[in-house]
Amino acid sequence: MTARRLMGVLTVAILVLGAALIVSHWRGTSEPEGGLLLPHLSAQLATVTSVTIRKGAALPAVMLHKQADRWTVAQRADYPADIAKLRKLLQVLASARIIEEKTSDPAKYHALGVESPDSPDAVGTEIKIVAPEATYSIVIGKASAGGNFVRSSQQARGLLVSPGIATDAEPRDWIDARVLDIKAAQVKQIEVKPAKGPSVLRTETEFGVLADLTALDVAAADSVDFKGGTNAVFTLSDGPLITLTGVTVQDRHWISVTASPGGALAARVQGRAYELSASRFDSIFKL
Repeated sequence: MTARRLMGVLTVAILVLGAALIVSHWRGTSEPEGGLLLPHLSAQLATVTSVTIRKGAALPAVMLHKQADRWTVAQRADYPADIAKLRKLLQVLASARIIEEKTSDPAKYHALGVESPDSPDAVGTEIKIVAPEATYSIVIGKASAGGNFVRSSQQARGLLVSPGIATDAEPRDWIDARVLDIKAAQVKQIEVKPAKGPSVLRTETEFGVLADLTALDVAAADSVDFKGGTNAVFTLSDGPLITLTGVTVQDRHWISVTASPGGALAARVQGRAYELSASRFDSIFKL
């Protein structure tokens, strides 16, 4: 074999090896156009242990993590998380497909909303998923064409993927908002007791005020001053009492819930304060 021919063979071999490495690097995080953004995530959904969401800061705004057999929101003293919402986010990320590659130029990231989320004026939101097998970190940028621009935090390529990926970077948006669901037929009597003045018995037409009761936010009970609040005492048909104490602090409407000791409800609401909408708060405590 002549030196010239040997050099040609070596050149072809190097080019083939380089192409293979490029494809391998691409597939490490996502497939080419038409492929999955995170091709291995679907098989790992059952083993995910935490999801963090970060926007405009060095630290996560939201950490959802698995504690024993339940998911909780770290920024809300490990209050139970909205499992259905979390599951939907993970499934959307696992099924997202690449429509096209956009740019690898950092100067153009802001136009897509996929710049680093460290900056206070960052448009995008970083979602980090941790499982024993792998960790995924994706910046979700602006919406476009029914999808979103995205970029892996470890790669330069900006991509357009579909379907759209909704992100919420506020802890209150991830709590399990359900507080109580007591139907009118379960209520025997409601007595509203203001801090001053006489108590009022509510009419039967108002017995459903605790049906599908949801919270806007949750906090530690000792972080809200409930002294001087109004009490609403619900006597249930099967005997137990549930007492709601309500106060308004700087235009936010808070309740604490006291239930008969020993039950699941008492354990769940102990030490918690719940923020309600103004309309729902008034429907419970009006005199």
